[in-house]
Amino acid sequence: MDSMAKLAEIEQSFKKEVETCHDIQHLEDIRIKYLGRKGELTTVLRSISSLSIQEKKEVGRQANILKNLFSDKL
Repeated sequence: MDSMAKLAEIEQSFKKEVETCHDIQHLEDIRIKYLGRKGELTTVLRSISSLSIQEKKEVGRQANILKNLFSDKL
């Protein structure tokens, strides 16, 4: 799976989890799952180094947009 598809999958999964969230602890668990040191979005950002320059720009831009979106929603 390419990085852009992985980011789209992460975004959809995040949105579903936030919609079904029912308490503060669950929100914290979601934050850790996606934005933590070993989180899904963090993993994609770490894998950028193996991409071509053009892919780095696209994936990096989209990953940062998602990171900001996730932070705002939480």
